[in-house]
Amino acid sequence: MAASSKRARVDETERTDVPLNPSLPVVLVAPEQLHAHRSLLRGRATLANAADSIHFSKNRSLVFQFVDIYDLVTDDIGKFVSCTLKCGICRKGGGWRWVKGGKAKGSTSNIIAHLQSKHSAIWQNAEHADWIAAGKPLKDQKPKMPSDNLDSNEAGFYIDEFYRRLTRWIVADNRPFTQVENEEFRDLLTYLKPALDGHLVKSKAIWDRVFKDASTARESTQKYLTSLLGLMAISCNGWTSSNRIAFLAIVGSWITEDWRLEEVLLDFVELHGAHTGENMSIVVASALTELGIKDKLLALVGDNASTNGTLVHHLSTSLGQSSSKFRWDPEKGQIRCLAHIIHLAVMTLLRSIKAVPTSTDMHDFDPKDLQLTPEEAESFVAINNTEALEDDLNTKLDSSVDLTSAIDKIRKISKLVRSSPQRMELFTATATQIEEWHEQKSRDENRSYKRKAVKNLILDVATRWNSVFLMIERALEFSEAIDALVNHPKITLYRPYGLSRSKWTAVAQVGKWLKCVDYDVS
Repeated sequence: MAASSKRARVDETERTDVPLNPSLPVVLVAPEQLHAHRSLLRGRATLANAADSIHFSKNRSLVFQFVDIYDLVTDDIGKFVSCTLKCGICRKGGGWRWVKGGKAKGSTSNIIAHLQSKHSAIWQNAEHADWIAAGKPLKDQKPKMPSDNLDSNEAGFYIDEFYRRLTRWIVADNRPFTQVENEEFRDLLTYLKPALDGHLVKSKAIWDRVFKDASTARESTQKYLTSLLGLMAISCNGWTSSNRIAFLAIVGSWITEDWRLEEVLLDFVELHGAHTGENMSIVVASALTELGIKDKLLALVGDNASTNGTLVHHLSTSLGQSSSKFRWDPEKGQIRCLAHIIHLAVMTLLRSIKAVPTSTDMHDFDPKDLQLTPEEAESFVAINNTEALEDDLNTKLDSSVDLTSAIDKIRKISKLVRSSPQRMELFTATATQIEEWHEQKSRDENRSYKRKAVKNLILDVATRWNSVFLMIERALEFSEAIDALVNHPKITLYRPYGLSRSKWTAVAQVGKWLKCVDYDVS
């Protein structure tokens, strides 16, 4: 019978190993102020805490905070007779039989011995909290778990798993190995886990572990890739770090037997010497050979850079000479990046309508640019904020602006608005007044009007065509505010860059076209 009080004369066979349910009508006792902190102790029993029960309410021993009541037996008038107490931390073993009165009355010594042996950190910290609450001098400056317990599973903690996760964080978050030697970081870890004090590793240990784990992962990857039944496509892309070190990333893609697309990073190699197609082909051939998958190559995907054509030629020659099973056809098996092709087409259009300078490098392309959001675009700033130096009453034209290009005018206005907090504040106030006017006019005409949230103008990056689209889209959204600035009675700075109604219509057409491309690519 589950979770209910029993009379003393009930047969033993009717008892079940189920904890007392605190929701039953058993009086729970509020802790005295001296022991109020105990309800927050780490590791405290949570199923049927003995210290919360009326049956142990007069016993102030700390040990009852960490045990649950099982098999409660009472007499005819409901007085406590016996129960079983079990550790609320690990809940292992048969527990301790507790009988009130007589020679067989309960004793806490075995329970305390269990807590000190199996859960020493929790027990010592609880004692530490009691000493502080009572105003007693501390037995130790800081309760610590013995160092030999670091390898135990106390409270589910494994030291090796801790360092595995720490290493994974260092790698995934691109942190320096020396992060583990940062004093504040080490202080945080020892605060969370006092037993780590004096046992935290140095950066060299993390470095060793990273390369050991990488070696193990590479061996596992090699075994898996060689077992694949089908063929594989690879893609190559160059990357330069912030400290100007060049790398080549090689990614493999394939279809599984259950028709799922999977991919994995095959290698990430530092490039030495000239970044020619021939040199890159040597790196790719070496990676495929080392992994034992050169005969699985079906296609190579890359952008439209001329070096990729050279890479394909030399890679085909190199692998074809080294294996009789090589089946890759470089003529049919070179796949050019569709996103890059679209990028070139869009940039050609923008250049032809003078939306971007003719000096713009059309091949400057990053696939991540396709995920650019308006919020990210709002953070773009001018390389040199010369607009901040221009006086509000200035009417002199900026010679770098092509006045025949409506989009170049919008770019200049965006630079001016974003050049100082005062100008951004003026734009925001102007746009807000316009929205209030539309709202009032709609009320007067008994029409509904959805008020727009006022946003700042966006400044594009010429090599990122979708940032040009976002700049145009935002300018069209607040075209009335821009026109108001251009026609401001006192501030003349914007006047040379005003757009006629026909120019706004042309900008809207470009925006519609770019929106279609942006949607399709995304």
